[in-house]
Amino acid sequence: PLSSQPLKEEARSERQADKPYKLITSGKQVTIKSSKNIRNIMVWSSSGHRVLEQRDINNTSYSFTVNIREKVFYVMIQYDNLLKPYTERVGLP
Repeated sequence: PLSSQPLKEEARSERQADKPYKLITSGKQVTIKSSKNIRNIMVWSSSGHRVLEQRDINNTSYSFTVNIREKVFYVMIQYDNLLKPYTERVGLP
C-alpha cells in the first residue's frame, strides 16, 4: 500500500496556522499581536545573549526594539492557559 506524506510547504503552513500570534517586524522594531493574553516573552540572540525577558504582560500585543547588531533572534511566547510555549526564529535587517 502507498502512503502519502504532506509536502514540507503544507506542513509549514499547518504549523503557522496553529500559532495564536503574528510577529511583525519593521527595522529593529518587533510587534507581537496575539489572539490570546500573552503571559511571558523572552528574546535571545543566535549567539545566546538574552535581549529581553518580560513577565506578567497580560495583554494581546507587545512591542519592543532590538538594540544589538545581530541579525537572527529567537522569540519564546508563553500564554496563561497553555503549558507549551511557542518558539520562533526571527531574522531582522
